[in-house]
Amino acid sequence: MKPSDSADKVCENGTSYVMPHHAMIKPESLTTKNPKDDLSVFEMLTLTFGVSCSPYLAIRSLHQLAKEVNRSHPLASKILLNELFVDDVLSGAHDISTAVEAQFELIEVLKSAGFNLRKWTSNAKELLSPLPKGLLLNEDFLTIDDKSSVKMLGIKWKATKDTFSFSVQSIPQSNSFSKRSVLFVIAKLYDPIGWLAPIVITAKILMQQIWKDKTEWDSCLLPTTEQSWKVFVASLPEVANVSIPRWVEYTPHAVSQIHGFCDASEKAYAAYIYLRVQQQDKITSHLLWAKSKVAPVNTISLPRLELQGAVLLSKMISLLSTALQIQNVSLVKLWTDSTIVLAWLQKQPCSW
Repeated sequence: MKPSDSADKVCENGTSYVMPHHAMIKPESLTTKNPKDDLSVFEMLTLTFGVSCSPYLAIRSLHQLAKEVNRSHPLASKILLNELFVDDVLSGAHDISTAVEAQFELIEVLKSAGFNLRKWTSNAKELLSPLPKGLLLNEDFLTIDDKSSVKMLGIKWKATKDTFSFSVQSIPQSNSFSKRSVLFVIAKLYDPIGWLAPIVITAKILMQQIWKDKTEWDSCLLPTTEQSWKVFVASLPEVANVSIPRWVEYTPHAVSQIHGFCDASEKAYAAYIYLRVQQQDKITSHLLWAKSKVAPVNTISLPRLELQGAVLLSKMISLLSTALQIQNVSLVKLWTDSTIVLAWLQKQPCSW
């Protein structure tokens, strides 16, 4: 195998072919032709992280497939474009009939391209019972009992109650902790949506304090910091009692509002976004997303931290507005209790 002499080739007719990486040509292949005879036909070996990245190609292929079946299979196309996470499909519907139709379209579309969906999970038996047992993640979901639970994106989902929960591994008891062992525990607190933000930020603040103490990686923590860490570790198992409903009680016919809040202290700042849903006389609100950050080591003023919280909230609401497909949103409002930040935001950019 020899690499091509150039990443760019130009045909005699003036057509150019650009390759971002050097192609790996296999001369002994029967399908390979002399590039001088025909530049448009030759075999190229695709290497992982070489000519093209395999994960990118897989996702790009599915997106192309979704565009091609947009008219014939609209439900499957929408799911593949918006509800695909690496190699997992996380989707749902507001009624059983739509869910069954989406399932049929998705199976048919992916099967046509050589992709066979496996590890099916649902809280509706109507979706699981027609499938062969070999395609199910677990046969327990056919009965939907207490054993019917699964982890998705690091979060545990329980089908019986349709709730999300967290499981924290037990931390070995120790008389002393080092910076390395503390970081090892913090790294296990996987919280992509921020439901555990008050807990995670506490751990991050403690980690920042360890850096301020200039503790070496394998040295024992200072007594005061170690005591704070032991209190945190002792209360960490309580995370298992946290339960978050998956359904936020939203329906396409409901009137919805999105409210965001930001705040700051001398140690951290955070932003939270809630969805308020009103159906007739019933009003509910659910936390959609939260994000928290530790204040910089170099001390800055509290109003400046409040402004950082407002910036964080504005970025979150921008991302959320493109990701969520919510109809009938009557109001989007962002809140802060800092009058200084509100005054700053009302000024023209040229004044800064």
